[in-house]
Amino acid sequence: ENDTEVTLNLYSILGERIVSIPTRGAREFTTQISVAENNIKPGVYFVNLTSKNGTISKKITIVE
Repeated sequence: ENDTEVTLNLYSILGERIVSIPTRGAREFTTQISVAENNIKPGVYFVNLTSKNGTISKKITIVE
């Protein structure tokens, strides 16, 4: 059993949190964020994956 908690956060270029998705108990996980359902407009965003071991940040670009 794995009790690792990982949170995926999507931030706008201005630092506003757009989406937050917590997960618990998964060794590996795949997640898909619906751009339409979350009213995410084309542009530059930052994705943060945070766990007890630290945070990984990546810049992404969403296009139409």
